[in-house]
Amino acid sequence: LNDHLTTIDELRQTQYKYGECSVEGPFDGKIFYGFLLIWKIFEIGFGVHVTMDVMKIDDVNLSEIMTQFDETGIQIISIIFTFCVLCILTPIFLFGPTEEPNFFYLLISITIILVANVVLFLNLLPRTLAVIKGGEDNDKEKWDQSAAKKIESKLKYKLRQRF
Repeated sequence: LNDHLTTIDELRQTQYKYGECSVEGPFDGKIFYGFLLIWKIFEIGFGVHVTMDVMKIDDVNLSEIMTQFDETGIQIISIIFTFCVLCILTPIFLFGPTEEPNFFYLLISITIILVANVVLFLNLLPRTLAVIKGGEDNDKEKWDQSAAKKIESKLKYKLRQRF
């Protein structure tokens, strides 16, 4: 144990010992990263395949049913929040004392806790409020409208405001 030794007082001292986990061997982790790369390529390929299948759907009844599950706005807010947190923490990570394990793991913990809790909150809040207010039946009218009916009602609303 030849690591840094800090004296607290005449009787007490603290000795720090840092270690790290690493893959040692002839491949030096290349197999793991290769497997991870292949896995991500398959994920992206499957996502493209599903997207292409969904794009082929032209049934009006099915698209009306799917509008019940349209939470695109909440997902966009979640993505923007995640991006903002990463933009704030990236300079701190790049210019901070990352050789200190406590600092490094603190940044990772803050990022995970913020993003996970806020995204979960944003996704569950509308449903929870609808159940508490008893408005899930009132929202049914909103979700039952097709895209054409929504546009028509917005146009009528705007025309009423003008005249």
